Amino acid sequence: NLDRRRESSRFAARDRRGKEADIFTDLKVVIPIVDEATVTHVDRIAILRVALTLCRLRKVATKFLKTNLTEEHRCLWSETTLLECLDGFLAIVDLDGIILYVSESVSIYLGLTQMGDDFRESISTL
Repeated sequence: NLDRRRESSRFAARDRRGKEADIFTDLKVVIPIVDEATVTHVDRIAILRVALTLCRLRKVATKFLKTNLTEEHRCLWSETTLLECLDGFLAIVDLDGIILYVSESVSIYLGLTQMGDDFRESISTL
């Protein structure tokens, strides 16, 4: 009986790890920031942090990027719209001073790469 429980527990843990790996693989695919040169090492915590930052970015961006799209066509909006507006040099910070997004140009010229970090701390080190 004890051996069965151990085996069952091992199987459940293996299954859970497999599901987690699948979820993180899927998440990597839908987060466009992960593929940029601004992210050097992508572990699970980094993926979650970037995903959270992307959610914050989308919430903030809808407030200052007004479109003529109807509600059903809002899914056509993408992050590339932001970069096209400002010729590729873009840093977005929320009201709390948290870096929501830095474009590759900002990363190259200013060295800001840590999305989710405090903007004031990042700037004071420049």
